[in-house]
Amino acid sequence: MKREAGILMPIASLPNKHGIGDFGPQTYRFIDNLKDANITYWQILPLNRLSYGNSPYQPLSSHAIDEIYISLDLLEKDGLIKAPRPFKEKERRVDYDAVRKFKEVYYIKAFHNFVKRGDLKKLNKFMKDEPFVKDYARFIALKKINDLRPWQEWTRFKSDEEIEEAIQYEIFLQYIAFKQWKKVLRRVRNRNLKLIGDIPFYVGFDSDDVYYHRNQFLLDDKNNPKLVAGVPPDYFSKLGQMWGNPIYNFMKMRETGYSFYIERMKAAFKMCDVLRIDHFRAFDSYYVIPFGRPDAVVGEWWDGPAYDFFEFLKKEVDLSKIIAEDLGDLRPSVLVLRDHYNLPGMNVTQFTIEDKTYVDKENMVAYTGTHDNQTIKSWFLDLDSNHQENVKNILRQNFGESILALPMSEAMIHFTLKSNARIAIIPMQDLLDYDDFYRTNVPSTVNNINWAFRVIDLKDIKRSLNNYSLLVEAYGRKRQ
Repeated sequence: MKREAGILMPIASLPNKHGIGDFGPQTYRFIDNLKDANITYWQILPLNRLSYGNSPYQPLSSHAIDEIYISLDLLEKDGLIKAPRPFKEKERRVDYDAVRKFKEVYYIKAFHNFVKRGDLKKLNKFMKDEPFVKDYARFIALKKINDLRPWQEWTRFKSDEEIEEAIQYEIFLQYIAFKQWKKVLRRVRNRNLKLIGDIPFYVGFDSDDVYYHRNQFLLDDKNNPKLVAGVPPDYFSKLGQMWGNPIYNFMKMRETGYSFYIERMKAAFKMCDVLRIDHFRAFDSYYVIPFGRPDAVVGEWWDGPAYDFFEFLKKEVDLSKIIAEDLGDLRPSVLVLRDHYNLPGMNVTQFTIEDKTYVDKENMVAYTGTHDNQTIKSWFLDLDSNHQENVKNILRQNFGESILALPMSEAMIHFTLKSNARIAIIPMQDLLDYDDFYRTNVPSTVNNINWAFRVIDLKDIKRSLNNYSLLVEAYGRKRQ
């Protein structure tokens, strides 16, 4: 089986002079750096319109791209705005609210110039290609006139004619975002790379998905969720994780062959080459919590649609291009479902390096950590002395004493690349030997730190990729 390697790097975390990574020139250069490093995969997080807590797993839409990723440099190149000034260029965290306000000034100018040039007709073909966009644009326009409150709290409603310009503006933003993203994806493919996208199992409650498709969810007569998603208490969290996503009405979905869910996946596949399904285990069984509970202590497991769903899905998408996120405590039937469709699962080596029962399989994607994990540097420092010594002994047994002269991040990269897993993916923070100041996300917390990690200089990335390239080749994972 061919062995391959890649990196995990969110778009938002890329260097840029406007406070957040975007779809512009700096990202093009990053893609070229990936090509030079002889790796195969670039994995990102969902690009959908962010909402609560800036989490890409609680989006306002499963289909829309967040306009925050639109490149101002490319808008200038298209003649829609004048040269933008730098903004929070050297900040090591994304200030989402400030960046949105800063960039929106330029978006509005670009829209007005787009209209003045007589380009509105260009949106017609885009709306045919992306049928979701008209409804999404109406949803966002109505949300704005209701002071951004959740849709079930709206009190002001207007006809499409009354908010026509607002709807056109939102369609314009999607037109630009999709146009710019397609260029990014084209560059990835032209450099012989593959992009791994990510789809959340659930949708956000305050989303156009729920607003327009309420019968696909278990809601009460006041449009509140009857139940919400999460996971029960475990070793890492005494109160469990309360995610708050609404629960699907799978019995209703079954009547249309799960078309609502499958359309989400087909839309996600248009944005990438390979798709990671977050919380895959929910297809087998998922945890439901009564709406209004303060935590996830009270709840129960329900059976998911499992094989019935995948029999419909395999008629619409190529299952060989799916990665199943199968982490955590699982009942055996989850893995049986995964293996029945030959889907690669995930191995996080900071979790399994000391696990003598773990079987190092080929049909896996191995990571030092995911977006929810500590960086390797901080993970190792937080281990007690007994576990630290055990990890060191395992590394010695695999590589000899010399491995311990390396930073622990690099040593664990060696361990992950050496594994039998067909694909090995390393988060950029571990390539850069960063500590938890740069951690992407701490589950079950909402703050202005999660999802905000940034690298401010592409030179640092290029340097780390040059070293990674040598390791990729040494472990037989060089791009073919």
